[in-house]
Amino acid sequence: MKHINTILLSTIAYLLAWQQASHPASAQTRTETTLAASTLCGTVVHTATSKPLSAVRITLVGTEIGAITKADGTFCLTLPVQQVLVRLQVQRFGFAVQTLEVSPEQYRSTPLVVRLAERTFEMENVTVIAREESRHSQGSTVSRIDRAAIEHVQASNLADVLQLVPGQLAQNPTFGSEQQSLLRQNPTNADANRANALGTAVVLDGTPLSNNANMQSNVTILNSGPSALPPFASVAGRGMDLREIPAANIASVEVVRGIPSARHGDLTAGAILVETLAGAMKPQVLLRANPNALEGDISAGFGNGVSESGFNAGVNIVRSQDDPRITTDNFYRLNANAAWTQPWAVNEQGAPILSSTLRLAYTTTLDESLDDPDDRQFLRERFSREWRLRTNLNGFWRFSPNPASLLRWTFSATTGEQNSFFQDLITRSDIFPITAATPRIGSDTTVRGIFAPVEYLNKTTVNGRPLNLYGRVEASHLLTFETNSPSAPFALKPMIGVEYRMDANFGAGRQFDVLTPPRQNYSVGERPRSYDDVPPLTQLSGYAEVLATGSMAIDNANRPFSLVAGMRYDNIAPISLTAGRFGTTFVPRINASFEPIQGLELRAGYGITAKAPVLAHLYPNPQFFDVVNYSYFAQNPAERLVILTSRAISTAPASLRAFTTEKAELGVNARVEGFRATLVAYNEETRGAVGISRLVHAMPFARLQAQSFPRNAPPILAPEPMRLDTFLGQYDTPVPSRRISTRGVEWTLDAPEITPLRTTLNLSGAWTLSQAIDEALVVDYGALTRFANAPPRIGVFQNDEQRESERLVTSLRVINRFPELGLVMSWLVQTIWIERDRFLALSEIPQGFVDKTGRITLISQVQAEGDNFKDIRRPFDQRLLLTEDRPPLWLLNVRLSKTLPAGLQLAFYVNNLLADRPLYFQRRNQRFTERNIQLFFGLELQYTIPLEIHD
Repeated sequence: MKHINTILLSTIAYLLAWQQASHPASAQTRTETTLAASTLCGTVVHTATSKPLSAVRITLVGTEIGAITKADGTFCLTLPVQQVLVRLQVQRFGFAVQTLEVSPEQYRSTPLVVRLAERTFEMENVTVIAREESRHSQGSTVSRIDRAAIEHVQASNLADVLQLVPGQLAQNPTFGSEQQSLLRQNPTNADANRANALGTAVVLDGTPLSNNANMQSNVTILNSGPSALPPFASVAGRGMDLREIPAANIASVEVVRGIPSARHGDLTAGAILVETLAGAMKPQVLLRANPNALEGDISAGFGNGVSESGFNAGVNIVRSQDDPRITTDNFYRLNANAAWTQPWAVNEQGAPILSSTLRLAYTTTLDESLDDPDDRQFLRERFSREWRLRTNLNGFWRFSPNPASLLRWTFSATTGEQNSFFQDLITRSDIFPITAATPRIGSDTTVRGIFAPVEYLNKTTVNGRPLNLYGRVEASHLLTFETNSPSAPFALKPMIGVEYRMDANFGAGRQFDVLTPPRQNYSVGERPRSYDDVPPLTQLSGYAEVLATGSMAIDNANRPFSLVAGMRYDNIAPISLTAGRFGTTFVPRINASFEPIQGLELRAGYGITAKAPVLAHLYPNPQFFDVVNYSYFAQNPAERLVILTSRAISTAPASLRAFTTEKAELGVNARVEGFRATLVAYNEETRGAVGISRLVHAMPFARLQAQSFPRNAPPILAPEPMRLDTFLGQYDTPVPSRRISTRGVEWTLDAPEITPLRTTLNLSGAWTLSQAIDEALVVDYGALTRFANAPPRIGVFQNDEQRESERLVTSLRVINRFPELGLVMSWLVQTIWIERDRFLALSEIPQGFVDKTGRITLISQVQAEGDNFKDIRRPFDQRLLLTEDRPPLWLLNVRLSKTLPAGLQLAFYVNNLLADRPLYFQRRNQRFTERNIQLFFGLELQYTIPLEIHD
């Protein structure tokens, strides 16, 4: 790390020296903005009447820098550093929010004129797609999705919004299952997909949402793989459930897929930055319907939040039933939120100097599968009910005239309760002994048990009460350097911050009646478990970052550049400032961009990101084994006897640290005669990701025998055991052995409007190659069930779930805008050109074996292929070695948004308009499967209350 710091400091010094050499002057450090800052002035007018609008809020996207229009509609906005392009957000009570990209240089002599419309789709330059941009001139790959695009796509939750990101596939909206993100990675296997979602930070209004304390899990040894999900809806050990975040309250979304700022921690794959509505808006009522869901939303806002107080509130409710024929499966969501923004002090331009925003958000969801009255055989019922209350306070203080000199703070507290439930009618054809003994971890208890009824009803609940605390304080300042060329300044913007996180769970845990336990087999027992013994997980972090911007004189022209270099330190469960119980991470991040010729920007980035382990992985449920020492089932209940030895073992991993992702990317941004294009190539390597592995535990026990059988009494056992035996039991444990490799190329192309047709074209796409590797060996636990008696040794193999997946997809969007009609129509033609996958490590040849003592012995390849180890080879279907290579697949979607009289707005969409669902014959399992999403449609109606607007 010392060498990296030296390189970063040397690079900044070199750029400063080059700047001074290119523009000779007595370089003097300043804290004013006379040279480095530029001013953007303009006027805001009404689209219909061309009259100037006052009290319009203009903000620089991603900052607290802003201004308010005067009575004549004019404003002047001071930019912290000179930028080729800036993104502005313009909003006023009663008008649609408009986001536009402008060049300050273009409007240096001629003021900018912004036209605001009362409704979104009456604006001439409304953007209904994701825009690729460099994150605040920091060079990272970011897709920005503004309010108009969210409205046009008719998103119900955050998952629906992400389909606008390059490389993401269009999907039908659904609430029927948990929705997870998957950034820059193809679906491979369960562990890799979950690691990507877990490593994607969802940041809501500057506060990361945390799923670290979610422990809604279940023991899944019986008839299921080690990565099987519980029978109820849960995202424990995974990323946030995106169904819980309603899109109706979202103002904008930024999806950071490249190297993030050092500000963002506890992530690997990327970050989804969500800004919710806060401030003035007319009261709106929204109704949305599709074959599976009904949604209603009411929202309103008053005050601009810049020169005066701003208040915003809304309520959103959803009822979903994925299959109308199955009335027992339902999903409900209720969201209520309120935001209050208070500028405590403003400057001469009306922009706030000291401001804070307080947000309150309440969410409750119910995902249920009720008992089917027509099916009384199993009496199955499941539900997951959750509520969450989040309080968020953030603000800033501009402590100098410099608009980029800020002290920011964010504090958040989230509390809630999670209740999961499932019931099953347990029916057995054999005699099944159970015991209520609960030994301590690492000890055995031998007691008399009972024979369970042939049929009983099990009811299991999992109760969690997570608490998440978050705090961050950050300071930034702008340093400028004088040169003889005022048009080519050099500026440094250092930033430092500290951060604290705490995740705890105070729930009652997993509970059930020990005499009517969940279904058991293979001598695997179950016991209730409280979360009282789970300690909180804390993280203490610090970060520093510097943004260097300027230009270089090349061929008598100034060529802008930017460099962002940062370091982040995370201490997980701190013992001291330099040591943590679960380790520390110290990671560098750097992004650079340079414009060698006008309209062509080259950029590069490198960085490491890290995700801390979660409570579900650090403190998994312990495993119990109940081995029968003696069993005698007589017709007379008084003569029955069963003796069991119970053992409890900890399934917690011996050593668990943060898993990391090393990211590198190269990109090109080009602008030529109205065309905009981006191209980025990337490589990402994730190491130490957690997966669930099934291991074997050796448990010695005694076989007992009876010496006499008295009448009306249980047998009398002999004082000495008949023999000693060893039981090999299965248990699941988190193992940090997964490695995920992804490389790919992403691109976008925006064409200028074809004026006669009022049409624009957007082409985006991605080629992605992903590999999911398990660097640890796994035990062939299936051998314990393939044979009537446990074999003397069991093979050890490479994980057979290792996979490779390749995909090439393009999305062509044809957008027709008719602002005078308030109409926007878009067509999506999505083509999957390449879609293939294969297994990587399937082999019947073992790498070693585990014996009756539980000891693992590795063997050579020559030994494994010999006859001495034929008995531990793992049979598999040779067709699994085949590669699934699917033909190209096309999809056509259409969306329409139309403003109507009397404050109404109508939207309609059809997915898979041609109902094209071709059959594909899967080579590995010799079955046909339908490809493509189903034909699907939806309708949305929005009503805006026509309040009067006075200027």
